[in-house]
Amino acid sequence: MVPAYFSIFPVKDKKPLVKWEDYQNRLATSEEKLQWEKSYPNSQRGIVCGKISRIFVLDDDGGLDSKEYKIPSTWTTKTPRGGRHYYFKWIPELENKVTTKTGIFDKVDVRGEGGFVVAYPWEKPISAAPLANPPQWLITMLPPKHGEKTIVAEDKTSWLSDALDDIKEGNRNASFTRIAGSLRARGYSVEDIFSLLKSRATEVDFDGNELKTICESVGRYERGSVSENASSIESFLEDIEQVEWICEPIIAKKTIGFTAGLPETMKTWILIDLAVESAKGGGMWLNRFLCKPAKVLFIDQERFKGETQRRFKAVIAAKNLQPKDLRGSLFIRCGTTTRLNLPQSFDAFRKELSEIRPDLVIIDSFAAFHTAEENNRQSIQEVLERVKQLRNEFGCAFVFIHHENKFAFRGKEEDREPSIAEMSGSVAIPAVAEFVLTVRRQDAESSFVYHTKSTLASTISPFLVKVLDLDESKSKISVEAY
Repeated sequence: MVPAYFSIFPVKDKKPLVKWEDYQNRLATSEEKLQWEKSYPNSQRGIVCGKISRIFVLDDDGGLDSKEYKIPSTWTTKTPRGGRHYYFKWIPELENKVTTKTGIFDKVDVRGEGGFVVAYPWEKPISAAPLANPPQWLITMLPPKHGEKTIVAEDKTSWLSDALDDIKEGNRNASFTRIAGSLRARGYSVEDIFSLLKSRATEVDFDGNELKTICESVGRYERGSVSENASSIESFLEDIEQVEWICEPIIAKKTIGFTAGLPETMKTWILIDLAVESAKGGGMWLNRFLCKPAKVLFIDQERFKGETQRRFKAVIAAKNLQPKDLRGSLFIRCGTTTRLNLPQSFDAFRKELSEIRPDLVIIDSFAAFHTAEENNRQSIQEVLERVKQLRNEFGCAFVFIHHENKFAFRGKEEDREPSIAEMSGSVAIPAVAEFVLTVRRQDAESSFVYHTKSTLASTISPFLVKVLDLDESKSKISVEAY
């Protein structure tokens, strides 16, 4: 039995049976766990290490000199090969260290951010001893983060797994050379490349000394990393990055978008519904668009906290949910203020993201999230660059509620469809967006939603959204598309 706060996923023979990277940023839902039980009845559980599970693991397959390097009493499992996994607390000192790395000693690895371990039975009940801090000698041995990459045999990107699976007799030398070269270009060390490839070399009966020669050969080239430098067309097209949808075909992971409109157009209601449907484990946004399960952070800097509480409570009640159903997947901040262009405020927000690790961040509103002059392109571009920095660092999508300018009033009067040009502020704002929804009020209960920009899919036709009180006390409010 593993603690409930551990992030888990199914594995077999140390290989993930699902896309385990998703669970580096969120916990699996109850529905996902039940599905795994049905789909993979004989599987084991993988445990994501690092900040999400608040653990750091030392993996000793018999190479650790216990007399010289003392291990404090902590949670421990015994592996099938006779080794041990020593579990330690994730502490602040690990933040600036490379915590997932093979070969800190012979047959000794560590697993932290970017790594996982298989859950084996505890040697003793975990209630018998507290989870210890990692020993100082181990922390000292970890290399600092300098942008270098490390590889763990259980932690393979999809392109690498596919490339290794394609190695067969007749293409072994060429395949290992190509893969080793690709890894070197991505910034990996010779030792890490050899450590990863040697197990596959054994499986396909490829001589270990020959593999070592290949790794040393590519090691003559300077380490590279994926950067903003131009690459050849062959390298550029080697790993096709797939769109990962949060809500297809509108919102994808790692994107920036805006929901714009004049005041009182139901923008906030629409995004509250998105927050709840995504956080409940994958629902139907506006009862129309399928959402993937997501951890959501909703920030309201526009209104009184009590009003935000009333709205969320009413929407949740209308879906026959309880707040506890969204525990661990929906986080709401209201009553405090972030100003993204102010250094201290930016640092505090970045820390908040690092602790929650959301998939989706909804902010009401963009204008309240900075102090820059929105019509000054340079000033607003600096704000947007900070948004992109956070998007790239944490892999989350940002959706901002935003306002329209005076031309939108004329457009409404003339009954013409809205344009992204009618968004308030500099043209840099719609330019940075991967998607824009524009909301126009229809009557007291409904608004039309226009998909006015999309860089990842075709825009969809306008649709009507109604916000309806389901009882006289306004304690249940539905938000649905028609």
